[in-house]
Amino acid sequence: MSNPNLRGGPAVPDSARPVVLLAANNWDDTKFADRHLAERLAEKTFVLYVDPPMSRWTVRRKPQLQPALDKPRLRLLSPSLARLTPVVTPFPERPGIVHLTRLLVTRWIRQAVRRLHLAGPYVIHTSPLGPAPRQLPGIVHVYWVQDDFVAGAELFGVSAKRIRKGERRLQEQCDAVIAATPGLYDTWRTLKQETVLIPNGCDAKAFAAVGRIAPAEDVRLRRPIVGYSGGLGGRVDYDLLIAIAEAGYSLLLVGPRHRGSHDERFDALVARPNVQWVGNQPFERLPAYFGAMDVGILPYAPSDFNQQSFPLKLLEYLAAGLPVVSTDLYPVRWFDREFVAIGRDHAEFLARVSEVLAGRGDVSATERRRAFAARHSWEARAADVLNCCATAAQTRAQRAASARPRLPT
Repeated sequence: MSNPNLRGGPAVPDSARPVVLLAANNWDDTKFADRHLAERLAEKTFVLYVDPPMSRWTVRRKPQLQPALDKPRLRLLSPSLARLTPVVTPFPERPGIVHLTRLLVTRWIRQAVRRLHLAGPYVIHTSPLGPAPRQLPGIVHVYWVQDDFVAGAELFGVSAKRIRKGERRLQEQCDAVIAATPGLYDTWRTLKQETVLIPNGCDAKAFAAVGRIAPAEDVRLRRPIVGYSGGLGGRVDYDLLIAIAEAGYSLLLVGPRHRGSHDERFDALVARPNVQWVGNQPFERLPAYFGAMDVGILPYAPSDFNQQSFPLKLLEYLAAGLPVVSTDLYPVRWFDREFVAIGRDHAEFLARVSEVLAGRGDVSATERRRAFAARHSWEARAADVLNCCATAAQTRAQRAASARPRLPT
């Protein structure tokens, strides 16, 4: 773990308490909520971003992660942001190996915290399958729950029993829980009183350029264009996407393909002349593709997992000024109908698409969408997360003080 760039520790004020973020996604992979939050937290304090554990075999499945193995396991990305890539044995999630994986990850994190001289950090957990809080250094441990992992166990290929066991451990050992959706908040509030609701945010500044920069040049579809940005796998309602294409709309798909039982429908969909799939794109390229869209859609199937998931793209569409049409998801109902139209079945979804496309020239509506998204920035979410951690630390200190024996007066 030697790296000369790490000498001297983090370049942040002494008064700032550092954060260790045990991320759900590798830094080099698609940019999800954990990386957005880490970058904004690093503007306020020092952050150690911990990749999910990986082995030499990981890059066979995800070759885009090869750079993570080619560079030092612990390295500075900026003066206030470090990244740790724990390297473990192959097949880390297999029964019989998973315990060893947790021990190795715990050792990696402990070594990194010592190497960076991080005193009393806030530790944010994102997965019930990670190290136990009691095994890690930290003044406060917080579980940031973004999805219903039990409902998504089959989707992730993980045992629901194992997820439940991990969540019970986090419930018992964490000082607070941050829920990303109202449904998750309702569930966890009954399990742990110290639960707060902090929804996902968006990088509104990144999408403010939509309308001023040229749309992506490789988009060959005729306008108007119905656009979807996100993973193309088991969470998506392919029958709905096919219905959109059959209705004659141009359909632009931006995102990684996840192979599975839906492969034939995906192949048939993208073979249509009015459908274009441009593959997975780096976050920096998304504004150009959003600029080619006239409406952004959330075509998710109404599964138990999707009903508890906050789609990152909703706020990003709005930040780009796009009208949004979604299937009927619990987190989406939370939004005012001015900002997202809901289709409860395929016919109603298509009707909503037609309606928003008819009003797409409304400049004032576009600006209201941008303004709404700007109020839900990742900068604001980072401040909320630090406030939650500080409150949990204060509560923990008060409990410890009240538990100490006192001399008789």
